[in-house]
Amino acid sequence: MKSKLSALLRGTYIPVLILLYGVLITGCKSSTWVASYEGNRAILFDGVDDYIDLGNVYDDLALPVTISAWIWLDPGAADGFIPIFDSQDGLPEYNGFNFLTSNVSVIGIQYGDGLGENHKAYRRGKSGLISPIKGRWVNLTAVMSGASDMKLYLDGVDVGGTYSGQSNAPMHSNSPTETAKVGFVYQNGTAFRFKGKMDELKIWNRSLASDEIKRKIYQRLNFDEAGLIGYWNFDEVEGTTLLDHSQNHFNGVAKGNLQRVLSEIPVK
Repeated sequence: MKSKLSALLRGTYIPVLILLYGVLITGCKSSTWVASYEGNRAILFDGVDDYIDLGNVYDDLALPVTISAWIWLDPGAADGFIPIFDSQDGLPEYNGFNFLTSNVSVIGIQYGDGLGENHKAYRRGKSGLISPIKGRWVNLTAVMSGASDMKLYLDGVDVGGTYSGQSNAPMHSNSPTETAKVGFVYQNGTAFRFKGKMDELKIWNRSLASDEIKRKIYQRLNFDEAGLIGYWNFDEVEGTTLLDHSQNHFNGVAKGNLQRVLSEIPVK
């Protein structure tokens, strides 16, 4: 397992994962699942050319950051890391942050300091092994409060993890030529894409406590939620616009052949 994980992520923005000491964490899933209904929708990414472009946003973003998303990872997802969100995509340098999973059941969060690329000296992050998630809806949440203060959650349960990267510099976000993207990242000469379904993508500019996370992953939020700087529930019935229901209104544009499907996540 250790060699497989190392080979998977070697040379990318995401750190080489170190096998965690202990048993894989099994996430707790709510026993109450709401039925799908018209208007409760999710986005289906084909893993080929689909992504969501949010444009040049989050150039002033600094830590702390909390990000959360419900995902259904396609069992046929390609090898490699699988991006959920990248706040600054486009340049070789490590800028902003990205949030990811993989087909070997990993959750990870990482930021760049804007000082270089393809080396651990320019990044800092945390990754953790989780129970297998392919073919089932799960919630992944990450909190970054500082270089040595990050937490990772599966279905609201802290999974621990291992830090990597050496940078102690602040996260660098001011990169006007880069754009925030959902389901896509281009790092070190390679394009990585999300294959599966996604729903309820939420970003805060504050560190959510564990008890807040356990509540909010199952809630539909109001636009004036404290610290909410991005919220896409993907409930639009048609069109290429994905509305941001935070006060920022960072609406996204669907690229490729994104499909709208009924959601089956326990959010009320």
